[in-house]
Amino acid sequence: MPRIRTERLTERLTVDEKEFILRKMREAGYKNVSDFFLHCICKQNTVVIDTMPILEVKDEINKIGVNVNQIAKVANTNKYVSQVMIDRLKGDLKEVKNIVNKGFYTCVKERDNVGLCKDSTDKTGNTS
Repeated sequence: MPRIRTERLTERLTVDEKEFILRKMREAGYKNVSDFFLHCICKQNTVVIDTMPILEVKDEINKIGVNVNQIAKVANTNKYVSQVMIDRLKGDLKEVKNIVNKGFYTCVKERDNVGLCKDSTDKTGNTS
């Protein structure tokens, strides 16, 4: 038995956004926006991107840049760079590598649809 849709969701759009959505809806063969939106939201995979690993990498790269500038200043002034400074830079680079590897495996997570689309209608308006 098909479910009766009683709830309404309203969004404001620019003229260009509305025209774009209607064009995409027609290209996909849908007759109404509700069915098109439900298809787009419920039938497609949702990808959630956690940007924290990217921000961590940015911070580490910034620290490395500061260290490189310090090493360059010392090298230009003294014509010598200590092994301690080189080792610190190598440690920073290793930390960035670890953060990038961790972020690569955890940054993008696919979320399962949670049953919102059961009994939704197909392109022709028929219920499934």
